[in-house]
Amino acid sequence: MATDGSSSGLELTATAALSGLVDSYRRMHMPVGRYVSVILVPSAVFFLVTIGVALLLDLPLMIRGPIPLLGVLAVGSALFYPKILLSQRRKELNNQFHLVVTHMTVLSTTNIDRMEVFRRLAEQDEYGEMAAEVGRVVELVDTWNQSLDDACRRRAKEVPSDAVADFFDRLGYTLGAGQALDDYLLSEQEQIIQNYKTVYQGTLDNLEVMKDLYLSMILSMTFALVFAVVLPVLTGTNPTMTVSAVITLYVFV
Repeated sequence: MATDGSSSGLELTATAALSGLVDSYRRMHMPVGRYVSVILVPSAVFFLVTIGVALLLDLPLMIRGPIPLLGVLAVGSALFYPKILLSQRRKELNNQFHLVVTHMTVLSTTNIDRMEVFRRLAEQDEYGEMAAEVGRVVELVDTWNQSLDDACRRRAKEVPSDAVADFFDRLGYTLGAGQALDDYLLSEQEQIIQNYKTVYQGTLDNLEVMKDLYLSMILSMTFALVFAVVLPVLTGTNPTMTVSAVITLYVFV
């Protein structure tokens, strides 16, 4: 029974990991076919070359053995690079999200056109990937003649960050219903600030726990060092080994 449960858990984890990897390829700016032909295929060829070199070289196994590891590293890097890139994009979007919403709220209260709000945000390079996402909304409206609410809903399906996707989705439906941009953003900003406050407070609590744990480990190593010095005096043994072991543990801590 327990074995079946653990096997099912492993299958679900593997399925989720594979699904996430496939999704990262789908969200790449480069077409998947081009990435495979330009990156994955050459890395696989390099892996085969390293295996051939390791087999053909007349060198000790200790020297030839690590050569295929270079090929494994190349294939692994090429295979998981889109996943790493997507994670970096998601992290950058989450870090800049609340700042962009605050800036958007301020601009919306100045009575300028709502598209001008998006255009100005798209020009703010300091917002990084978040500014690029706003720029893609502007491009859908200006270049492809889509309405702002349709553009927001379309980008909500492509954005890797759940928070940003939910924001774009709600914004699209709100604008489509005729609500003013500033009214929506003022109410949305309060919720976003509260959510981030909760997240930051949880992070601070985790840091506090880690600080207490680190101090406890340091104090434990200090007491161990004292015992390592005193114990050989009482027993008449060589203190070198005990003191060296404690110092080594202290360095690792």
